[in-house]
Amino acid sequence: MSKNVGDYKKDDNITVMNVLLIEDASFAVTFIRETLAYCEEAELVKATKFALTNVETLGEAIKCISENEFDLILLDLNLPDSKELNTLDSVRKKAHKVPIVVITALSDEGLALEAMKRGAEGFLVKGQMGVNALLQAIFFAVERHRILIELERKIQELKKSEARFKNIMEKIEDAVIVADRKGIVQFANGSSMSFLEVSPEDLIGEEFEFPLEIDQLKEIELSGKGKKKSKAHMRVTETEWEGNGAYLILLRNIPDDKNKK
Repeated sequence: MSKNVGDYKKDDNITVMNVLLIEDASFAVTFIRETLAYCEEAELVKATKFALTNVETLGEAIKCISENEFDLILLDLNLPDSKELNTLDSVRKKAHKVPIVVITALSDEGLALEAMKRGAEGFLVKGQMGVNALLQAIFFAVERHRILIELERKIQELKKSEARFKNIMEKIEDAVIVADRKGIVQFANGSSMSFLEVSPEDLIGEEFEFPLEIDQLKEIELSGKGKKKSKAHMRVTETEWEGNGAYLILLRNIPDDKNKK
């Protein structure tokens, strides 16, 4: 394993990008190493230094990934001990949080496109790796991966927030119902069944039976199967549900006159 790690210290002015190059073709390794060095010397990348590590086999790459942290992986799909998409799958499994740019021969562009469908952030064609193409592939891959990671984090936060919301709603005695702009129910808490005599699961996907008038306290009459008529207060406010505009519907029982004190 040949290893060339830049002797840079991270500070407020310089970003060190640790790059793992998994490539056994000496001409490609030389070109990438010299191109990155040229980019630094010519200041084509401001405040960025490249620390390049090169390995020639999948086995060496797996060991290297286990022992080091990288910001980017440049990956030749055809190595002495692994071929084509199996190479990508093995590297991604070991470094699933690191963006990968595939390096391919001219005749394998279809394979490179398939690799992108399976998680690679970009590809480079041997023989066409000019300075601009290399830099563009590197920084596009890093930025795209950062955006995907951030999006995944926000989705997980939304799922947690939604779970907390649903947990709170299930503890409320009032009926809490969410309907989309067409009045189709998207969520109903457990208490809604005591008002409408329909399970929350059966309500979802159905049109809410009462007119939805924003910010008005209305008195509605409820009559379900096998249930005598009762009255409830209904208030509707605007909200968002799963990123779309929606209505939040609250129902509260109005006690019978004989129960009032």
